Amino acid sequence: DAGLTFVPSHPKAREALAWMGFEARHAILEVLDQAIADKKAKVRVVAYDLSEPDVVSRLEKLGARLKVIIDDDGSHGKPGSGETQAEKRLAASAGTKNVKRQHMGKLQHNKTIVVDGPKVKAVVCGSTNFTWRGFFVQSNNAMVLRGKSAVQPFLTAFHDYWNNETPAGFGATSSAKWTDLGLDGINAKVAFSPHAKSNALLQSIADDIGKKTTSCLFYSLAFLYQTPGVMLSAIRKVTK
Repeated sequence: DAGLTFVPSHPKAREALAWMGFEARHAILEVLDQAIADKKAKVRVVAYDLSEPDVVSRLEKLGARLKVIIDDDGSHGKPGSGETQAEKRLAASAGTKNVKRQHMGKLQHNKTIVVDGPKVKAVVCGSTNFTWRGFFVQSNNAMVLRGKSAVQPFLTAFHDYWNNETPAGFGATSSAKWTDLGLDGINAKVAFSPHAKSNALLQSIADDIGKKTTSCLFYSLAFLYQTPGVMLSAIRKVTK
């Protein structure tokens, strides 16, 4: 999980907003409510944790307009887990063909919601899990991106996840490479894990942190203290 926030001064700055903590809950539910109201909007969700009632009940209201991938690694795959309960409820509302359980090698760690409609084109991403702890306890972040150019890479990634069951398969897709989000006034790109060795990106991110930071760097990286490698080295360098 990585936290990133920015406050752009461009007139279209509302195309990308970042929220942290309990504010993320409001932002996520707002996007889902907008998706429900846009009767022709299609919604694509990839969820690591999926047990928060306010989220699941809204996804149910979308009916067959929803397609969702729910993690099934470890405890998530157990019969009584929140994720399995959510699967049963959404299979009933959206149809079994629109609900998929998946893990990518170890787990499917995404927390993305994509809304593609005539009135609403929005993406929710970031580190906020769709659980009670994710909404009310942990200091997570949620980013809301708006506009056709921002939505398209996430739609493509959803299809690539849906059609691939292994890290090798997904890592060979274009979604594992950098894609420009096309946001006015903001230099923002996105790539999706897992990657193949040939398109691994941690070194390029570490280079941005360690070699290109000239003023301020804001970061929130979970488990950094126990994860050695290029990211930890870059953070230590810029902190000193």
